Amino acid sequence: LKKYKRGVIQRVFSGRKGNGKDHYPTWEVSSFGEFFTEQIIKTSNSPDTPLVSLTVEDGITPKTERYYREFLITKEGDNYKAIKPGWFAYNPMNAHLGAIAANHLGYTAAVSGYYNIFSVNETDTISFWEEYLTSYPMLIHYKLIATGSLIEKQRVHYSQFVGIRRCLPSVEEQKHLSKLFEAVNRKIANAESMERQLVRMRVSLLQQLFI
Repeated sequence: LKKYKRGVIQRVFSGRKGNGKDHYPTWEVSSFGEFFTEQIIKTSNSPDTPLVSLTVEDGITPKTERYYREFLITKEGDNYKAIKPGWFAYNPMNAHLGAIAANHLGYTAAVSGYYNIFSVNETDTISFWEEYLTSYPMLIHYKLIATGSLIEKQRVHYSQFVGIRRCLPSVEEQKHLSKLFEAVNRKIANAESMERQLVRMRVSLLQQLFI
């Protein structure tokens, strides 16, 4: 399923024009700023807006217990940015690694004030942008436009990010592709859940067998 998804993404994002079967218009060069809105809401870590992390592997994910015990008590006040469900966060220094993700936790959280937060103007296109913004061609693009005197400190500023111009599908086709990606992601999630259940069952059976 993951290989199938990679194949679909490669075909979709390889510069193909509109889908003739569905009568979508030809892809046109547009800037990201036409589809995104920056969101800057200062907040603090609290029960209403718990602190979360942005990782390349897991996207927006809750902070670990170790983090709370050792570091959080030293920070007070509105040092963070709020990220509502469906909003995106990206790390300017790690954009080229794929540190861009939407909040799927189901609640408003707080992230590092260093991250850039934005929302998509059409909520039905979130899944399309999740895949597009972390696709291999885009990771290369972020690397090329990153600025900074030291390589290890180069970053993609938000003004650069929204100024990126690419050949993009219409909003209607973005919505269509979002539904496609969501369906594939659900199948992958279900398969991974089944795999975890089978692993647990195997462990349990082995324990019973060798007791």
